[in-house]
Amino acid sequence: MSFMSNNLSKSALGALAAGIMSLAPVGAQALTVEFDDSSTAGVDSTLSGSGSVGTLSTSVGTYSLLAFSASSFDLATESELNSVSLDISGGVAGSTLTIRVSDTGYSGGAAAPLISQLFFDVNGTALGDTISISSYVDDSDTLFGTGTQIGSTITATNTSGSSSFSWGGTELGSLALSPTFSITQIIEITPSSNRTSFDAKTVAAVPLPAGGLLLLTALGGVAALRRKRKAA
Repeated sequence: MSFMSNNLSKSALGALAAGIMSLAPVGAQALTVEFDDSSTAGVDSTLSGSGSVGTLSTSVGTYSLLAFSASSFDLATESELNSVSLDISGGVAGSTLTIRVSDTGYSGGAAAPLISQLFFDVNGTALGDTISISSYVDDSDTLFGTGTQIGSTITATNTSGSSSFSWGGTELGSLALSPTFSITQIIEITPSSNRTSFDAKTVAAVPLPAGGLLLLTALGGVAALRRKRKAA
């Protein structure tokens, strides 16, 4: 896992809002998002739909979210789950906001008996005290299933106290996935006076006949190029 600068900011709110306002059913089966503030009883809020879900300016327990969206795609040789959140703030001392994003019924990225290539990329800004994000694929096709984790959990802590702290990381993996399977992302955030934003993408892809790892290499190359440009 590596840290990097990132351009995710309030300027992205317009595009995110536009996406939320024009949701289209392009996903697998049961895209679901749960928001759970540990200082309150039970799950505080749930979003569900086919393809994409989102919300603007909402409260989750003692936390506030400026915007959140999630989208799910199942293409011919690739399955993808994305989540984007802008400006999470609030919370009480000792609490944790857990966001679970999951969809079932994926088949495009399944390659068994060949090995599917797994890609998990996260970046964010304006970090709160601590944030950790992990991603999983589950061959039992269970909603919020955590059968196999992709790489390791990406964790960052803002020790500088800066409200413009930037972070990110990429994890790779491989697994013999059979249709159908689920993909899950789990985000945990502790409260802070700063505002936390993040962008997380999980991809399961079938190896290309002539290249095997070509798609995954291309994805990794894009991530590396993005880091290089932002560092410049």
